Amino acid sequence: MDREDLRPRRILMSYQALATDYDGTIATEGKVKQTTITALKRWQETGRKLIMVSLDALKFLGCICFHKAFTALIMQCKCV
Repeated sequence: MDREDLRPRRILMSYQALATDYDGTIATEGKVKQTTITALKRWQETGRKLIMVSLDALKFLGCICFHKAFTALIMQCKCV
């Protein structure tokens, strides 16, 4: 066996989407910091997707201007 075969290999991961919750993850008490918005925009500008996953759809839908940045919304209303 060649010595090269025994070296650890680096596996490069390429993430194509970021799924995140809203309140308590990217927002605190319903407010998203400007640094977080900037980071999400930078992610999206690379051609990757943003996916919002939330159990409280009504709270998130109140911020129309923000959720347009997301490719997909996966939501469940707590009242159901």
